[in-house]
Amino acid sequence: MFFDRLQMRCAEMGIKVTPLVNELGISSGVISRWKSGTLPNGETLLKLASRLDCSVDYLLGRDGQKEKPAPQEGSGLDDKQRMVYERLAKLTPENLEIAIGQLDVLLTLQEKRDKH
Repeated sequence: MFFDRLQMRCAEMGIKVTPLVNELGISSGVISRWKSGTLPNGETLLKLASRLDCSVDYLLGRDGQKEKPAPQEGSGLDDKQRMVYERLAKLTPENLEIAIGQLDVLLTLQEKRDKH
């Protein structure tokens, strides 16, 4: 089930499985194990779901919903925070790391400004 979902999602996004695995820094040797029914570890599942813009549950066949659910009303987030979340959820893992770094810089500058 997992490998079928992985292949299907890759096809929908115009990505081949082997280059995707290599892009994420995962050994391409795992592909044959996945084909035989072995599931990836949690970290690998998160990387794949993030890159393929879907939920881990979707990849595991637990959920028919491909898209990651956005925070709902009542989640404690206002409209702008939800918008930021939705945009961050679309980033590749590499770009997400860059965004986090930039947010850290902004927070540091804000803290310095607030102290004065």
